Amino acid sequence: MNRSIKLSLAAAIAFAAGSAFAQSTPPAQQPTPPQASAPVDSNKAVLDARFDAMDANHDGFLAKDEVAKDRQLSQNFAVWDSNGDGKISRSEFDSHA
Repeated sequence: MNRSIKLSLAAAIAFAAGSAFAQSTPPAQQPTPPQASAPVDSNKAVLDARFDAMDANHDGFLAKDEVAKDRQLSQNFAVWDSNGDGKISRSEFDSHA
């Protein structure tokens, strides 16, 4: 009889513990603040203006002679020209700027 009481007591504890865990509520999620898009947009506009100002012949690419006045770009032309075609496309420029 002592054994059946222990088994009944263990079953009652397990049932109560399971019920307690099942009723717990998940923690409240904090709302995610919206990302500010203005700095990214204005930065893109600045980069586009810089590219356009250097693109003297307006072909959509920067040749080595077009970037001669920009010391950083001129010195690292081969790095910025990632496909090695002798000119820097807008996407190559954007990925390094």
